[in-house]
Amino acid sequence: MMINFLQKAPYLVVTFLDLGPWIDLPSPVQTFLESRLPEMLEAFCLVANEMQVFVVQPFRAFLSQIRYMPLSVFGSLVRHICLVVRFPETALDLLMGVLELESSRLLIGRPRLVKYFVANLIGIALEHIDEAKDSRAVREDELQLRFDSAPGMVSSRLRIDSHSRVRFAVNDHVQLTAASLPTNTLETRPYTMDALIERAEPGKVVFHCFHPLPQYMEDCAWKVKNCGSFVTSQAMFEALEKFVTAPEETCHIHDQVMGFEPPDTLPTSLHPLEAETQTSSSQRLGSVERAASDDSAAAQSGTLTARRSDLNDSQNEASQAALASSLTCLWGPPGTGKTHTVAVILEELLKEPERRILVTAPTHNAVDNVMRKFLHNMQQRGTWSGIAVRVSTDVRKVAEELRKYTCDAMMGKDLNEDPASRRKAQKRIKECRLIFTTCIGAALGLLKSETFDTVIIDEASQQTEPQSLVPLTKGCTKAILVGDHVQLRATVQQHAQLVGFDVSMFERLYDSQSDGARLRKVMLDTQYRMQASICRFSSTEFYEGRLKTAVLDSHRRLLPESFPWPKPQLEKLDRMFFVQCSATEDLGQRSKSNPGQATLCREICKALQQSPETTEPGPSGDDGGPPSIAVLAPYSRQVDSLKDLDASSKPVTVSSIDGFQGREADVVVYCTTRCNVHADIGFLKDLRRLNVVLTRARCACIVIGDRATLTGGDVNETATGVWKRLLGAMTVMGWESS
Repeated sequence: MMINFLQKAPYLVVTFLDLGPWIDLPSPVQTFLESRLPEMLEAFCLVANEMQVFVVQPFRAFLSQIRYMPLSVFGSLVRHICLVVRFPETALDLLMGVLELESSRLLIGRPRLVKYFVANLIGIALEHIDEAKDSRAVREDELQLRFDSAPGMVSSRLRIDSHSRVRFAVNDHVQLTAASLPTNTLETRPYTMDALIERAEPGKVVFHCFHPLPQYMEDCAWKVKNCGSFVTSQAMFEALEKFVTAPEETCHIHDQVMGFEPPDTLPTSLHPLEAETQTSSSQRLGSVERAASDDSAAAQSGTLTARRSDLNDSQNEASQAALASSLTCLWGPPGTGKTHTVAVILEELLKEPERRILVTAPTHNAVDNVMRKFLHNMQQRGTWSGIAVRVSTDVRKVAEELRKYTCDAMMGKDLNEDPASRRKAQKRIKECRLIFTTCIGAALGLLKSETFDTVIIDEASQQTEPQSLVPLTKGCTKAILVGDHVQLRATVQQHAQLVGFDVSMFERLYDSQSDGARLRKVMLDTQYRMQASICRFSSTEFYEGRLKTAVLDSHRRLLPESFPWPKPQLEKLDRMFFVQCSATEDLGQRSKSNPGQATLCREICKALQQSPETTEPGPSGDDGGPPSIAVLAPYSRQVDSLKDLDASSKPVTVSSIDGFQGREADVVVYCTTRCNVHADIGFLKDLRRLNVVLTRARCACIVIGDRATLTGGDVNETATGVWKRLLGAMTVMGWESS
């Protein structure tokens, strides 16, 4: 009765601490209490917003009574904290200050796997909590709530003609706050309930509420704040739990991903927790090792593809490694033809008739790029036979020319509205050997219950580890991860970044494991984008000196007639220039801008745009004419101050660095923004962003900044040394501002 009553009064959970040490209770009582742990643990979460820091000690004391917690219960607890604790600081106290510390005692499993499980759970939770807190999406209209048929379920009628900007979708996380309280209630402040949207249909929405439903619920109006979709977080939670608890069914390369040693090299004495999982892990590892051995034997016997003339040496090496190995990390620096290489690997994989392939990436645009290149290659060779399907829960997010490959287009109907068409589409998916979708999309809709033996993840270095787990836990026996871990990482929220949640699986594997039979690491080492002097600096600083240039200098010419390029440097083919600007940045704003640098940047772009047209090969090596120009800045306020360049007669692309990754321009102008007496460069310490800037330029790179600020930081900081070397490698371009 006490436990059941927690559904109405969760704060009474503290009374269970008055029972004394649970170990002294009769065994049946201990067993009963442990069987009802989820309800008691969730009660602590529900009172955390009111108690805040005062919930930590009772929560810790409660956990100390527990002898063991199943992984699934631990995962559900973190998910619950994620959905109902609204203050990141309180969540950090519960997650990092209590649960992480207790996890090694409470959870049974290999210690490294337990640590991996807990760290990623906490990362997912903190990411969502920060997103929910920062959300400003509040519906203009207030709702009338009604008790629904099931416990915790409430519904509301919606006006069909509502023009609210905040729309509802299934699995959105919302907060329902009473707009006013009845006069006869003892509460002194508006009551708030967290909920997930269970159903959303024209005219009606159903919420699954986690907090107790007040008796006066139907007597007042409710404000609704949409905290964002929970679809991505839920997909990651589920994939992580499957990866840790059921690897035999979900991910056959589990031990390779974790970096566990093969059975014959494991130590004779194991940690007691490891011993429990040794047998099943060894059996699984053995089967994977045999598969890898079979692949290697096939490669040596010549049954795999021969070297292809449309690939360079490093691309051929990458293709061979991907075909022969069960886990491959393909490092693809900018301009090295990684998309073409992936398309060729796909062609070769499809020659095996029983193989089923899932091609994924973090974004729809990245998925479309790979599919577009694959289709182009197949059509060029006349071998296209309509074997691929593009899957998305929202067809509008697919590139227009690729929508004909979606099931919606094939069926000619909206699959969400027509059950018969959806069944046909499901049959089509089951028969298809090649699917293109996003990593999170692999867990949704038509693909939710599908399995694939081969998984390719493009842009794998730009997403979190649990995002990569989503496609890998669909029965994977072979995985190819493609990325560049010295470019930008995944963009995550502040508190999630503190726990290293932005480190991708690709980066972890590439940096922590040696190249060998269990993990092949291959770098594409020849780039076709940058002029040689631009490539040289990035190669030395970021690519271990291994990045070579295949582009001809004659195809990366500059037109010096009206722009003051330093002629000696043009003759030497040096294409990296620095323009000194001592104008100080503005103060007192969260984001930075520098009006003086912005003015100078406009003058430089104006001069670049005045380059005369010519019939000779132009900067892009194509049909001549003025160069394409991109202006990049590290701060949003500086980007906004330069947006007028977009509207000029010859538009200039103005973008943040993050927004321009994956793109290129003939000339890149980098407006560094920072100029202050403290040599504080803020975001400019992130060398990945610097690498992105430099590797976008085809013909020339111009950096506008203050030398003293950029190079005057702590001599022990890595960033200070890199900026000094960069400016030392650049030609100073004198510029007299008008």
